[in-house]
Amino acid sequence: MATLREDIEKTLVHDKTEYVLVYPNVYEVGMASLGFRIVHSLFSHFSNSGCERAFFRGEETRTIPRTLENKRKLDEFDVIAFSIAYENDFPNLVGALVASGIHPLREKRHYTSPLVVAGGPFVLINPEPLAPVVDIFFLGEGEVLLPVFMSTLESVRGHSRWKSALARKLETRAGFYIPPETIDEPSTPVKRVFLEDFDNYAWQSKQSVVTDSHYGDVYLLESGRGCPRRCRFCAARSIYNPVRFRSGESVEEEIGCIGQSSGGVGFLGASLSDFKSLAGVVAKAGERGYSVQTSSLRMDRLSAELLEALRNHGVRTVTTAPEAGSDRLRRAIGKDLTEDEILEGARRIGVSGFPKLKLYFMIGLPGENEEDLVEMAGLIGRISQEAKSGRKNIRITVCLSPFVPKPWTPFQWAGFERPAELKRRVRLVRKLIKGRVSIRTESVTAAAYQALLTRGDRNIGLALAWSIIEGRSVSSVLKEAGISRKTYLHRERGKDEVFPWDFIDHGIKKTDLWQEWERAKSETSG
Repeated sequence: MATLREDIEKTLVHDKTEYVLVYPNVYEVGMASLGFRIVHSLFSHFSNSGCERAFFRGEETRTIPRTLENKRKLDEFDVIAFSIAYENDFPNLVGALVASGIHPLREKRHYTSPLVVAGGPFVLINPEPLAPVVDIFFLGEGEVLLPVFMSTLESVRGHSRWKSALARKLETRAGFYIPPETIDEPSTPVKRVFLEDFDNYAWQSKQSVVTDSHYGDVYLLESGRGCPRRCRFCAARSIYNPVRFRSGESVEEEIGCIGQSSGGVGFLGASLSDFKSLAGVVAKAGERGYSVQTSSLRMDRLSAELLEALRNHGVRTVTTAPEAGSDRLRRAIGKDLTEDEILEGARRIGVSGFPKLKLYFMIGLPGENEEDLVEMAGLIGRISQEAKSGRKNIRITVCLSPFVPKPWTPFQWAGFERPAELKRRVRLVRKLIKGRVSIRTESVTAAAYQALLTRGDRNIGLALAWSIIEGRSVSSVLKEAGISRKTYLHRERGKDEVFPWDFIDHGIKKTDLWQEWERAKSETSG
């Protein structure tokens, strides 16, 4: 069967190259993604035929995905582009192809099939589980890569073997990953690309405002990319390196360009609290009549000015992430936040009159012990007490998530805690804080699946594809192939182990990450 580099191909059948951008989840989730909105605007701007959108979630196996704009099937387009924000959407990508009558494995697709490309945050972390499926990956930021991709494709439109010609032109360009044809062939190193002049460019990508996404009819506004913090569990500092913040002036200019169809503005950023102009731009949005929403904020950055601006302009819930219960464990994971700072932040939130406070903690962090769990419960109680000293009826929600070791972090050498132990720890924390606050827990099973995908290789991708094709579980396919899930999940990795994602050049030295991992272990054992 034809592959991307084989000679048996066809010329593009349409007079103009036709693109469909797919978010592998439901509309409400997809349109809450700023990345998806920006990429759609870029495709639409640089294409001479526009770009349609489609959404698909795996449970809808009997549903054929069709575009939002014209109800067209995916196989009617020349290029199918997937935007992937979360590992657990990987199966939805495969499912969308299967439901559209397109074989998910690249080597088995017919030469007349559309070109399948993919990008997004978790492609930047580890694209290898999808290497048997996707023709071309975008390893970098869309503002830089999409114009290059689309202009290069147009340059080979009349070629009788356009897919091969496109691959040959892109495989030497930074930011484009053309997966090897065989599962055992090593990947060629690829340098990730990023938008250098972020401040002057970002606001120019207009986005559509929607009325029924997770954020409602909100215009999403980016404060910057990357994070200056050194949290050892977070990949953002690597995959969005270097850190780039926008100026307050450019953000205010973008606010001035928002149409009246928007009922609000959502301020987003991996390090939103470190955006120095946040309080000012929130106030500016409020002056123009917009309500405001924000992503997670740090407890030690909640100034009186910022809290007043947020409270005055529609924010009802402050979301923050202490992550761990003890100062010792927070130091070990690189979360430079003391209990005194956390409690002072909680007090300020209560005094400022916010009706809701949401807290995120992780269970199963490297070096976590029973005492840390007891201290977590105690800290949550003290946070509640401080917040309620300012507003007695404040509603506090605690979200407990199993820790998943991510590529491109010092914790990529750590193992994922065994599900039975994670469930026991969750039960203990719930028991200790019962009645004090509302508690939500992420599924341990879903977290284990996420860990398998984020730490996986091409074998995991093949198992994923065949499980969906045959209607079986990934575990059963892996077992039949003699591959153990434990290989990917629970063991601690060695210093010299080669990871599936090592071929990506993020400008981060693996030796530096290893030294951070060693320091983390010494800090938890000392």
